[in-house]
Amino acid sequence: MPRYLLTFNKKRSVRFLSHLEEVRALERTLRRANIPLMYSQGFSPRPIMSFGPPLPVGFSSRAQLMEVKLDNQLTPEEIIFMVNSTLPEGYNLSDVKYLPDSYPSLGSFPMAISYLLLVEGNGIKLSINSFLSQPYYQVLREDKKRREKLFNIRPFVLHLAIINQEELSDFFKTMNLSYTAEDFCWLEHPDSTLLFFQSLYTTEGSVKIAELEKALNVKIIDGERISIARYR
Repeated sequence: MPRYLLTFNKKRSVRFLSHLEEVRALERTLRRANIPLMYSQGFSPRPIMSFGPPLPVGFSSRAQLMEVKLDNQLTPEEIIFMVNSTLPEGYNLSDVKYLPDSYPSLGSFPMAISYLLLVEGNGIKLSINSFLSQPYYQVLREDKKRREKLFNIRPFVLHLAIINQEELSDFFKTMNLSYTAEDFCWLEHPDSTLLFFQSLYTTEGSVKIAELEKALNVKIIDGERISIARYR
C-alpha cells in the first residue's frame, strides 16, 4: 500500500494546541477530506498513521510530520489540494512525499530538529560556550517505572548559537526559509536574544526545551520549529 510523508505548518494562532489535540484534529481532517486511509485490522480499526516528534506547547512550527498509508495511490498534488481545503484555520499542508517501502518509518532513524528560540537572561554567550565545552551535562529523568535516572543531554545538542538581528536575513536564506514581516513579528521582543538550536532526536531520547532552558540558565519566552531532517 502507498505510504506518504506529510509536512504541515502550525501557525502561531494554534500554537497552544497540545500534541494530542493536534493528532485528533489532523486525523479528522483527513477523514473529512475523503483521503482513502488504510485501516488496521481487528475489533476497533484505526487509520494507519504516525506522527513526528511532539512540539512544545506554545511553539509554532514549519515542520510537523505525519506518515500515512492509503488504500489507493494519489499524487502529492491531489493530497495537498484535498487536505488544505478542509484543514482547520492555523494549519497548512506544505509538502507531500511518496515513500518507498524501504524508507524507514518515523521515529526509527535519527533526526536533526532545528528551532529558533527567543530567550531572556544574562551572560547567554558565556553560558552557551560553557555548555558546549562540556562532554557531559546530566539531567534527572523518570523511566517508565517512574524511577529517577541521570541522562546526558550534551551529545544530543548538535548546534547552539546566537543570531544577531542584522544576520536574520542571511540566516533564513542559508536555511532555505521563506519569511515575511508578519511571520516573524514575534522575534521583535525587547531585551531578548535569538538562538538557533539544533537537537538530535533518536529512539534513545532527545533534549527537552525545559532542560536546555535550565542548562543555559535562561528563560525561553517563545520559539518556532523550523525544520526536521534525516540525520546521517
